[in-house]
Amino acid sequence: MNALNKVLFLTALAAAGCSSPVVGGDDTGVPDARDSSVAMDATMDATPQCTAGQTACSGRCVDTQSDTANCGGCGTACAAGQVCSMGRCAIACPPTQRECSGVCVTTNTDREHCGACGNRCGTGLVCSAGACVLECGAGLTTCGGAEDGGADGSAGDGGESARFCTDTRTDSRNCGACGNACGAGSVCRNGMCEVSCPPGQTNCSGQCRELATDPSNCGACGNACGASQVCTMGACAVSCPPSQQNCSGTCRDTQSDSRNCGACGMACPAGQVCTMGACVTSCSAGLAECGGTCRDLQTDNANCGMCGTACPAGQACTMGSCSVRCPMGLENCGGVCVDRQTDGRNCGGCGTVCGAGQVCSMGACVVSCPTGQTNCGGTCRDLQTDPRGCGTCGTVCPSGQSCSMGACVVSCPSGQSNCSGTCRDLQTDALSCGTCGTVCAAGQQCIMGACRVVCAMGQTNCSGTCVNLQSDNANCGVCGRACPAGEVCSAGACAPSCGAGLTVCSGACTNTTFDPANCGTCGTVCALANAVPVCAASTCRVLSCNAGFANCDGNDANGCEVNLNSNLSHCGACGTVCSTPANGAPVCAMGACGLGTCNAGFGNCDGMAANGCEINTQTNVSHCGGCNTPCAVVPNGTPACSAGMCTVGSCNAGFANCDGNVTNGCETNTQTSNSNCGACGVVCGGGTTCINGACSVPNCQTVAGVRWCFNPATCGQACNDVCASLGLPFTISDAAWFAAQDSVAECQTISNAFGIATPVNFGSYTYACMEDNSATRSTPATLVGPLFCSSFSGCPANHRTNMDQLGVSCAANGRLSICPCQ
Repeated sequence: MNALNKVLFLTALAAAGCSSPVVGGDDTGVPDARDSSVAMDATMDATPQCTAGQTACSGRCVDTQSDTANCGGCGTACAAGQVCSMGRCAIACPPTQRECSGVCVTTNTDREHCGACGNRCGTGLVCSAGACVLECGAGLTTCGGAEDGGADGSAGDGGESARFCTDTRTDSRNCGACGNACGAGSVCRNGMCEVSCPPGQTNCSGQCRELATDPSNCGACGNACGASQVCTMGACAVSCPPSQQNCSGTCRDTQSDSRNCGACGMACPAGQVCTMGACVTSCSAGLAECGGTCRDLQTDNANCGMCGTACPAGQACTMGSCSVRCPMGLENCGGVCVDRQTDGRNCGGCGTVCGAGQVCSMGACVVSCPTGQTNCGGTCRDLQTDPRGCGTCGTVCPSGQSCSMGACVVSCPSGQSNCSGTCRDLQTDALSCGTCGTVCAAGQQCIMGACRVVCAMGQTNCSGTCVNLQSDNANCGVCGRACPAGEVCSAGACAPSCGAGLTVCSGACTNTTFDPANCGTCGTVCALANAVPVCAASTCRVLSCNAGFANCDGNDANGCEVNLNSNLSHCGACGTVCSTPANGAPVCAMGACGLGTCNAGFGNCDGMAANGCEINTQTNVSHCGGCNTPCAVVPNGTPACSAGMCTVGSCNAGFANCDGNVTNGCETNTQTSNSNCGACGVVCGGGTTCINGACSVPNCQTVAGVRWCFNPATCGQACNDVCASLGLPFTISDAAWFAAQDSVAECQTISNAFGIATPVNFGSYTYACMEDNSATRSTPATLVGPLFCSSFSGCPANHRTNMDQLGVSCAANGRLSICPCQ
């Protein structure tokens, strides 16, 4: 700013009665001349504190260089159709025209002002492209002369009207053809006259309509709202928002609408606005005047944050910002309305995603099983066929059994049948011969599913009885041949006495060397366990073992003493020993070695006997407490299995399981929780809050080792008061303070730390190092931006005790200082 401009600027400030300097002072780097008495006067003066270039007129700051109601000075209003330019009223001409002697003309074609005001074309010439020529240029039409009688109203030589050039595509007096003038309120577009609507309205069949509120043309021309509906923000709605009222089919805020103030149709007089349902001369605190209407820029959907900023359809104005407005029962998650009770991507809370195979039910992620299956501890099971959940969850079928129709049943190999829980070969089993429970009589064997007598060597089956045809008196030589009385059967023939080598036993001749009924001596019957006996050399011996048994010790006296179907030392054959499987006990079933039972805490989860009980169900997260019982996904952490119970193994960085509940996982964000700051149980006290896992003073951010703070309770404070009000020290040197913010990059980094999205404002300010932009806000106050930083090295010394709008409250367009409280 040069010396002359500076003098003029200071003179203008004094004339306007403004005691507040521009933001941060001037740009000379010289501290502002302000003492405590001036600051006190400023806070007590009812006159608004206007910024540079504005003047207080009737309690409102205006720019008299451009304000049509105060043009050049307070109260000087421009006439209709005029604008205020450089402090004087002038005609508001369209962009393609300019004002010449109070009239808007097109200097490209106007013969009286061709190329410049007052430059009149001579007789016979026309104005084309701003130059007087004989003929009109390309794209223009020649009008006037004898043909049309002079559409411009000017006469040429000889009484004929002068010729002139015009663009019949846009000329409303010669639209489409010379002399075809458009009516009032119409403009010429593409050679056709059509209605010209003001900003915010649309031409609907020749009538201007406001599509945002017109119930007959809601959102689009011809889109009529139904009975009892109104048009709100271009959409038909059954009723108006709570803060508005249906006035003839249009939603109106009767608390602020100057055309419907307090009630529909109650219009405020000229010069007044509507505040709290009453017509007043200016807007009350917290409201702003937008086109003659008081609006709450924090909540007004049509003026959100600033006048004229309308929220799109489906959004509402909250805290001066447009955001998605969700119907009842839905929540706004990242700009999308979701049902957190059922949405698998936002289950119970925004961003909580259910794992694979899960659905969201009642705000919690649960396993989703297909039809015919049941959720058993987080695993889907078919209770009709699953041996690990047979009939009911947790019912595990024993080894060797399968699940059928919801019940555990013996699973027999091919060729065998289940007989009351035992697998039997009905073709050979003497205890179930042909059918389950059919037991063959003593001396019979099961052959091809039928009980048949099997006689020892030297005997013959006669009608189901084994006899020795050499000595049996009833069957002597052949079955059925009986010896007469007084004779005995000897060597297969009836004779008066026994032959050599035979002995009379019970009246019959027998060879005690081979007779199992009289083996060695008369009456010694051969009967051996689980075997078909035979008498050999006058001794009972094993002829053959019953099915499933064997004479493994070679001792005929105890018969076939080993059950090959169940003996662990002789499984299926003598000497076949079943080895002990890993973490379990062996079993011999149906003559085959297998896995019996698992040791406590282990399970055979892959169903393979070869590797035994391979899973430790006490620690395995996929088989916790039992096979195929996986631990559920832990929110913000990793699951673990301990003592057969699912637990939280570890938490993601910045989260902790402070309530000890595995269901909600690592539920606590230790970066922001005031009750668990940095770790569970660490409570932030003394007015501090949890920021990045550490208890810090509210409204403070640490950037490059410097802690910057603002006071949300009070605006208009210098830095010594800001730090004192927060109970924080203020010992940083002016040099360190200045060095921490003396570049655009540093200022933007600090702005980003406080979440201010707008670019910073950087200049040689006197005491804006650092300072937030002015705004009317409620307390506790928040930063609005942009953030002001200074390149003037003397700024810290001044900002310690001074600032822009010192002492101005938050509710009166105040500012917030951001100070290094060290």
